[in-house]
Amino acid sequence: MTKSVAKTRKKSGVEPRKLYVVDGMPPRSIRDLAIAYQIAETVLRTRLGYGWDIEHALARPARKNRKIGDLTVDGKTMTFKEWSMLTGIAESILRNRVWLGWDPVDVLNKPVRFRPKRKAN
Repeated sequence: MTKSVAKTRKKSGVEPRKLYVVDGMPPRSIRDLAIAYQIAETVLRTRLGYGWDIEHALARPARKNRKIGDLTVDGKTMTFKEWSMLTGIAESILRNRVWLGWDPVDVLNKPVRFRPKRKAN
């Protein structure tokens, strides 16, 4: 009679679950810390991947996504699509200008910079 022994293989590149000690609390996983500090787990993992220390990664609040709705210039409010059709400037360019913090008048009046296409070798 032979005994069958189950062999376990270590997956390459996979480390055992790492635990962190924060504020003298018992060691906890990234997921548990993210829940406790109300921050997205992916944000926390990304920050640690960039070399942030755990206390700094947990203390800094996550950035909120900027929601860009309509654009109002000179008392006239229209959607970006409508402004795009009126000015001839691409909707994505108008949105990016607002997101970058441009003055609303400049968003519509500054000409788009022309970039010549490169020739393929």
